[in-house]
Amino acid sequence: MVRYNFLASTSLYVVAALDAVRFGWSQVDVRLVYLGLLIAIVGYLIPFWAMTNNPFASGIVRIQTERGHYVVSDGPYRFVRHPMYVGSLFYGIGIPLFLGSYWALIPGLLTIALSSIAPHARIVRYSKNCLAMWNTRKKCATA
Repeated sequence: MVRYNFLASTSLYVVAALDAVRFGWSQVDVRLVYLGLLIAIVGYLIPFWAMTNNPFASGIVRIQTERGHYVVSDGPYRFVRHPMYVGSLFYGIGIPLFLGSYWALIPGLLTIALSSIAPHARIVRYSKNCLAMWNTRKKCATA
């Protein structure tokens, strides 16, 4: 799934370059370009805000018992459980507009879909693994 997300996010820039610079398939109003810049900045600031409020933020999901892991409920976590995914939503919409390409919204939306589906697929796989392990009384491995 990560491979497809990388391809979708990379194609966002390729499609935007072909559209806005080379062929000019779509003409984005300059006000939408500035709006896209604002949306993209918000998309970058939300994960930054989450990282500053969550001392346990990591690229690998695991319970960090040695560090006294607890559920963070302040900062952006007051509003949403996964603020980094919300940031990617803003990013996937803001960057194509900022780059001046309506066509780049397609890979942008695909990136949003893949970045929100992949973690859920991992959770389902992990849950099935844990259920099978529970039936045999073995310790559940992480996803």
